[in-house]
Amino acid sequence: MIPTRDQILLLRASLLSGGDASAAWKTWRKHINFEDIDAGSYRLMPLVYKNLRRENIEDELLGRLKGIYRHTWSRNQLLFHDAAQVMAAMQDAGISVLVLKGATLANSYYSDAGLRPMADFDFMVPLGELSRAFEVMKACGWHYIETVPL
Repeated sequence: MIPTRDQILLLRASLLSGGDASAAWKTWRKHINFEDIDAGSYRLMPLVYKNLRRENIEDELLGRLKGIYRHTWSRNQLLFHDAAQVMAAMQDAGISVLVLKGATLANSYYSDAGLRPMADFDFMVPLGELSRAFEVMKACGWHYIETVPL
C-alpha cells in the first residue's frame, strides 16, 4: 500500500530530526483534524510521539499521543507474553516455528515495543506439522486463521 501525502508527512515527523521533523508535523497538523485520521495514520502515532518527544517539539496533542503509545506498548506486552507461551508449547511438542511479519519487525528493528501496533501474531510451521500445531494452539487457548498455500 502506498502512503498518502499526509502519511508521508507523518513518516517524516516520525523519522526525521530537528526542523525537518517539526515542519512535517506542523504541516500535517494544519491539514488534518486529529479526530478524523485514517487507520494507517493512527498506526504511526506511537512513532510520531516518540520522535516529537526526542526532538522537544511541543504540541497540545502530546498527551493523547502518549496515551496511544502507552496503549500500544501494553497491548504488545500482552501479545508477546501470550505468543511466548504458544512458542514454548510448540518447542515442547518438537514443532519448528518461524515468526513472521510484525513480531519479527518489532523485535528486530524497533527499539521499543510501543512503537509498532500489532493485533495478531503470525508464524509459520512445516506443512507436515500443521495439524499438531493447530492442536497446540487450541490447547493454549488461541484461535487461528488457517492460511495454507494450495
